[in-house]
Amino acid sequence: VRVEMGEVGLDLYGKVMEFEMDYYERQEKGNKSL
Repeated sequence: VRVEMGEVGLDLYGKVMEFEMDYYERQEKGNKSL
């Protein structure tokens, strides 16, 4: 069970990191366009 939880946690963590990177990239593009 712990291993499964760990895999799910890593998957969620990876999705959050991807979302944050995408968000920051959009913020930077927005700042450059201003």
